[in-house]
Amino acid sequence: MCFVLPVHAGPIDIGQNALSEWLNLSEKDPRIIVAELINVVIGFLSLIFVILILYAGFLFMVSGGNKEKTDYAKRAIGNAIIGLIIVLSSWAITTFSIDAIINALK
Repeated sequence: MCFVLPVHAGPIDIGQNALSEWLNLSEKDPRIIVAELINVVIGFLSLIFVILILYAGFLFMVSGGNKEKTDYAKRAIGNAIIGLIIVLSSWAITTFSIDAIINALK
């Protein structure tokens, strides 16, 4: 035989403050959180391109005068510098845009 107890369910009144405390939400503006996230991603990409430049420089130094290896290293340095310029310009554009949006909505 199976015993089943009755369950009484009712609405629970949870206010917005109690819900945000329960979810551990931040008091920061979502636009600022997105801006910080973009800065972290762009900083990480910048670090990757700097490492690529250093690696290509190492390849150039250890090429031993081999024409093919030096050409490959020069192309790698050029491509890494172009990538770094693109990342830094995207950082400048997003910083300007986010600052303009935040100042316009104040």
